[in-house]
Amino acid sequence: ARAMAPTQIISVTAERVTIVIETSILTRTDTLILDGSPQASVSRAGGPVTTRSHWADSALVSRSELTTKDGRAIQLVATRTIEDGGATMRQRLELIENGTTLSADRVFARE
Repeated sequence: ARAMAPTQIISVTAERVTIVIETSILTRTDTLILDGSPQASVSRAGGPVTTRSHWADSALVSRSELTTKDGRAIQLVATRTIEDGGATMRQRLELIENGTTLSADRVFARE
């Protein structure tokens, strides 16, 4: 059997963005509240995460603050933009720790 290609289904309202991520090993739903208010959750490692999301022009920016198992404070910033009439989503991820930033760009295209 062939592995399932990862998919993302994105729904947008004035108050929230819901992203359903499906892969061959998991299905996850992320809901981002767009008024900048803090959203508490738990990381995969079991630690607390606080995320705030808002629109910055045409980009959706989500800033998460978390503490690693070994006590390090980390920020993760995800900036998402939609292009090509909704056919493409670009995502820039920035991991910030002690003044050092690591970044990665991902592109999701509709098939």
